[in-house]
Amino acid sequence: MSHREIDPRIIAPAHLQRYFGRDDIVPTALAQLDWLIDHGSLAPDAQFLDVGCGIGRTAIALTTYLNNEGSYTGFDSFPFGVEWCREHITPIFPRFKFDWADVKNDFYSKYGNIDPADFVFPYEDESFDFIMANSVFTHMFPHHMLNYLKQMARVLKAGGKMLVTFFLLNDYSQKAMAEGKDVSFTFPVQVSEYCYSEHAVNIEGAMAYVEKYVQVMLDTCGLRLDKAIYGNWCGRKNTGTGQDIYIISRK
Repeated sequence: MSHREIDPRIIAPAHLQRYFGRDDIVPTALAQLDWLIDHGSLAPDAQFLDVGCGIGRTAIALTTYLNNEGSYTGFDSFPFGVEWCREHITPIFPRFKFDWADVKNDFYSKYGNIDPADFVFPYEDESFDFIMANSVFTHMFPHHMLNYLKQMARVLKAGGKMLVTFFLLNDYSQKAMAEGKDVSFTFPVQVSEYCYSEHAVNIEGAMAYVEKYVQVMLDTCGLRLDKAIYGNWCGRKNTGTGQDIYIISRK
């Protein structure tokens, strides 16, 4: 575990943290930083893109790690989180920037104007050394995810890395769900041939994908799976992560 001190002025208040399921984001933020360093080999001078930056959970940890040559850019469709980060993080850490994406998502921004399948990331080609999408594709339909993966591949530099999380349906997780032992989700609602949801009404609240389908999508987007770290959401023990993590690079 990282032993780094986060400036308390940049930690979002509890009423915003609860939009993301908890009111103490610091331990999770520091754990994410460990994943980025240990599994993604994140360098301190990286140009970092946070897809779905929320209330700055990953950003606050990276303020303790990125140096003066590094930079952080995050975007999100949750306007209140972006506004808070702009007002409280950027003035203290000017190399940390936050953008609002006017993208529709029934879970976080149901009044957004842009379909996620049409959203173009507002960044130049090959702008970033490292891209993170944590708990983003667990709230996205397949055609939305495909576009985001294409955009991520476009803005990633040659030799860059991604850390992306999913709920992956494979032999282990499907067996665990069938047995109903120590699982956090069962994903009973079929959305498509390869996609399932935990909720019949709030479909985007929690979504899982057949792992082989995800790997086909990566290949379609010119991406390569370098490493998989499977999470404890389906009963695995001592994994250090709830969701499944993929470390990805460009082909």
